[in-house]
Amino acid sequence: MQSRTALTQADLKDVTVTEDSDKNTITLGGTVYSDDAKQRAGEVAKTAAGDRVVANEVSVQPVSAEWEAKDIASSTDDAIEKNLQSGPDLQRAR
Repeated sequence: MQSRTALTQADLKDVTVTEDSDKNTITLGGTVYSDDAKQRAGEVAKTAAGDRVVANEVSVQPVSAEWEAKDIASSTDDAIEKNLQSGPDLQRAR
């Protein structure tokens, strides 16, 4: 798979490559962290694909969005813990 090798050499290891010889297509998948990386993956694959059609279905997930999601989850966990600590003593309620 020339496309796979070319993407690995371009440091785009997280991009998946699926070839369909019946349809003469190469489909790119996976996730990268910027629009530039997605565009670069498409360009690298097209160069290696020859006369095959390249479908770039790579998704973009910016690094900051991942960290924001972790921060929100952490804040939610902290709020739940504080709520439990400040609530009535369930042992005395029995």
